[in-house]
Amino acid sequence: MTNIQLYLAIGIPILFNGLLFVFGFTMLLTKVNHLETKFDANFNLLVGKLMEMDSRLSKVEAKLGIG
Repeated sequence: MTNIQLYLAIGIPILFNGLLFVFGFTMLLTKVNHLETKFDANFNLLVGKLMEMDSRLSKVEAKLGIG
């Protein structure tokens, strides 16, 4: 086995595994960003609903003279 064959036998699998790692890491980051965006949207919706409930409760309190 010559030196070139040895370098190819070791180097090609290392490069391939490196590319797979980069691809997998990129896919993972994409999924995390998607989940974060989805979570932010749901959180903002929940905050909006809570603000709406607070507004309604304030109106009821004002009519009843509680607050």
